[in-house]
Amino acid sequence: MSCLYGIVYLLFEAEQRCWSLGLSQPPFVSFSVGQLISAGLIAWSTATHFTRA
Repeated sequence: MSCLYGIVYLLFEAEQRCWSLGLSQPPFVSFSVGQLISAGLIAWSTATHFTRA
């Protein structure tokens, strides 16, 4: 749910500032990369925690 909330607010900022398509993509790319890294870290942390327990 928070992912969708973040994307909606990025869309509001892009529209408010009248950004072109090329200028508005970097925030979305960085948001997506951060989500992928976080998901990987959470998966790794969960796997290592439950294998030791």
